[in-house]
Amino acid sequence: MESGNRAGVSVRWTPTLFPRERISPGALVTLGDESSHHARVVRLDVGDAVRLTNGAGTLATGMIERMGRENVGVPHAHSWRVPAPPRL
Repeated sequence: MESGNRAGVSVRWTPTLFPRERISPGALVTLGDESSHHARVVRLDVGDAVRLTNGAGTLATGMIERMGRENVGVPHAHSWRVPAPPRL
């Protein structure tokens, strides 16, 4: 009898982090204190995949390049804009 997880299927959670600085194509995004703290709490490490968002419609994906006590560096590989939802 199988448990609740399908045999052979691995599901990986990709955390979303909120950098304070602008997300620009190809740039290294340095996360501030709060997002860096979150990355450490969920035990992220160099090489882990993350999503970035500015909360205003820009999304990006990347991998952690460096982890420091005060900040985390993420060069993002791909970014895109998401249109605002319709007003209610």
